[in-house]
Amino acid sequence: MFDCVLLCAGSGTRTKLNYNKILYKIMGKPLYQYSLDLLLNIKEVNKIILVVSKQDFDYFKSIINDDRIKIIIGGDERWDSVYNGLLNCDSDICIIHDGARPFIKEEYVLDVYNNAKVYNASTVGVKVKDTIKVVDKDLIIDTLDRSKLYQVQTPQAVNRKMMLDGLKRLKDDNINIYDDVMVFEKIYNEYPRIVYSDYDNIKITTEEDLEYANFLMHKKLGKEMNMNYYRIGHSNDIHRLVEGRKLILGGIEIDYPKGLLGHSDGDAVLHAVSEAILGALGLGDIGMHFPDTDDKYLNMDSSYFVLETYKKMVEMGYIINNIDIIIFLEKPNMSKYKALIKENIATLLHTNKENVNVKATRKEGLGFIGRGEAIEAECVVMLKRGEVL
Repeated sequence: MFDCVLLCAGSGTRTKLNYNKILYKIMGKPLYQYSLDLLLNIKEVNKIILVVSKQDFDYFKSIINDDRIKIIIGGDERWDSVYNGLLNCDSDICIIHDGARPFIKEEYVLDVYNNAKVYNASTVGVKVKDTIKVVDKDLIIDTLDRSKLYQVQTPQAVNRKMMLDGLKRLKDDNINIYDDVMVFEKIYNEYPRIVYSDYDNIKITTEEDLEYANFLMHKKLGKEMNMNYYRIGHSNDIHRLVEGRKLILGGIEIDYPKGLLGHSDGDAVLHAVSEAILGALGLGDIGMHFPDTDDKYLNMDSSYFVLETYKKMVEMGYIINNIDIIIFLEKPNMSKYKALIKENIATLLHTNKENVNVKATRKEGLGFIGRGEAIEAECVVMLKRGEVL
């Protein structure tokens, strides 16, 4: 039996989150929970020390109720958090793992534990794929032998007493370490044992890591949960132009003497956007959710339909990958309005403006649109698995 230290006292700075990244949810589950659940399911694990930041302590205390888990506050640096965690452990060999690595496997935990019983320290890692250069002042001064280089990950396993003593000595000597088993290299001149893991055992550090982790988790769990990583939706909406109505397109009021006839405000663009998202989610059409027979929606601002559809999208675990809109109309000229529509739709859907494209084109006088009798909007949307940042 052995104890584990699960480090969850990080931040969201480089991921551009305004909260601790280990609370970021993938497929409805926070990052740290994937590792915590796996460790709890290993019969050899006796106790888990969950090391959290001071600001997150009350949150974790309120949601975790398991006798095998002890929650403590970490320190300013990683080594402080590791030290505090190990002080609360009892086993001779302890596992240390980053809560921001959700792709941990049971075999890695058991392998590093068994190796640490012999070598005092063990870590998982993978071979470096790229050539590594040593650079000083923008000049390459050396090229390292790639065949001997490994990228180190967690879990790592350590002799608890030696690790605690080593961390104190490192602090006294002001020596920096970059991972836990380095203590045994620097203080004890020992050679920790490496266990070969896989390249998917990533640590979530940047915004791009969040994107990749969403993809990996879907690859791992999506099939059994019947969840597609990407979903595509398409819609087309058309409304007649009439006197006495404001012309609203994409939530923007357009300077024109006629407006679109409709039960709501007649915004063909936002109707198409809403229905395309509903289609991507497999939730039918806009009429099913917002019927034109319901007086609740009479003269309704169509932004409401987009916001309600957005909520359904988020609840199902999707965000906007990109959205492409085309407006068919003879008049008015849309050149000064397209950017405003793009920005408004991006705001409604909580996505970057770069993910929204708005086009407008004429029918060259052909048909009812060409004759200025109606305006048509078409939308294609691609959704992807993810959480709102």
